[in-house]
Amino acid sequence: MKALTQLAHRYMKDQSGVTAVEYAIMGIGISSIILAVFITDTTFRDTLISAFQIIATNIDSVAN
Repeated sequence: MKALTQLAHRYMKDQSGVTAVEYAIMGIGISSIILAVFITDTTFRDTLISAFQIIATNIDSVAN
């Protein structure tokens, strides 16, 4: 029984998975904000799409 109690105490003190959970929560929050910006602000989205198209065109012209 003592071994089981010690195992339970070690399990409760183990913090190795806490950081991963914190990063997951932060990632969900940041993803939600980014998604909200892309859904509501079409000007920003269109500007970003245009910028990526210009970059792709420039890469294609250098490759040829």
